[in-house]
Amino acid sequence: MSDEYLEQVIDEIYDICTMGLDWPRGFTAEKRKTMLQSLINYYQKLDTRNGYNKCAKLRDIIKMIELFEKRSVREDTKGTGSMDLFRN
Repeated sequence: MSDEYLEQVIDEIYDICTMGLDWPRGFTAEKRKTMLQSLINYYQKLDTRNGYNKCAKLRDIIKMIELFEKRSVREDTKGTGSMDLFRN
């Protein structure tokens, strides 16, 4: 696989991740964060201004996922003191 093709594929994945589209049902928050962190690592290696701008946007998405996780845990445990571990 050529480097140019790999770059195009990664840029396409970046575009999909930053459009705010729904993630696949079984794609947990941890899997999302891992994938986004992999994209960040790729763009950091490019060491370009555009790459670092993309890193910043990806970090913001990771922060939103983490905030949503914390909020979900609070809502899941509200009133019962426990949470549904099987909820997707």
